[in-house]
Amino acid sequence: MKNIITILAVALVAMACEKEDIKQNQEEHKGEILVNFDMKAGTSPLQLRASGDTVNYDYSTALNQAFNISNFGFYVSAFTLSGPNGESYTQKMEATAEGAQGYFRVEASDLATSFINLENIPEGTYDEISFTIGVGEEGVQSGASGGVLDPANGAWFWNWNAGYIAMKVEGSAADSPQQFVDQGNGSSIPAKRIEFHVGGWKDVDGSMFVNNLKTLTLDFGSPILIGEKYAPEAHVVVDVLPFFNASSNDFTSTYSVHSPMAGAPFAATFTEMFVMDHVHQ
Repeated sequence: MKNIITILAVALVAMACEKEDIKQNQEEHKGEILVNFDMKAGTSPLQLRASGDTVNYDYSTALNQAFNISNFGFYVSAFTLSGPNGESYTQKMEATAEGAQGYFRVEASDLATSFINLENIPEGTYDEISFTIGVGEEGVQSGASGGVLDPANGAWFWNWNAGYIAMKVEGSAADSPQQFVDQGNGSSIPAKRIEFHVGGWKDVDGSMFVNNLKTLTLDFGSPILIGEKYAPEAHVVVDVLPFFNASSNDFTSTYSVHSPMAGAPFAATFTEMFVMDHVHQ
């Protein structure tokens, strides 16, 4: 009987040690993944035109309305990864006056911003990635934040109630009724202008404030390995066409959006705009 008890005790200790070794191994071995946001219009790379260009219309909506894009970008934050065996990773989020960790502003005019490297990921197998389009409560209410959340650095900040603009889509459309406006001091609004600024981080009953934050979860297609010997690159296609097509937008009536409530139909299209294309293991 004593021998059986001894054997069981040894086995339990061995199992505990094995679990501890696995945990320690995961803590010691970290990896990274590069997330590449490929900005497109349909199947073609996104073409940017000069602001006010009413000659070169590169694209057409489902309503057969011609338009072009001069500025396109979005905030992305709160990355997480999960795996089939319980693997998990949550990126640290911190917004202070010194910087904004975990918040990124991706702009088509600066392709370097479309590459986001996630580091210190526990070694293992992963099959899903999640992220939020926009800046949530922590980033808005933290006060004067630095980095990409700092208005002094060009942050797309509205005000404390509306928060940050989550996505900008600007350009020209042949059917836009926008007239040329001279604003003085060398500033003007070009004719045929389209300008869609979509944001908002909270719902306020009876007001123009709505929560347009969208958290997307994308499947890698097949499990990928992350670790000391594996640094995969995930390509996420961001297609601007669903922004107008999935919202059934008509430029003759809607060509300028600058409030959370007006932007809600367009925020609803984010789930169709972002698609996991492929992963380089």
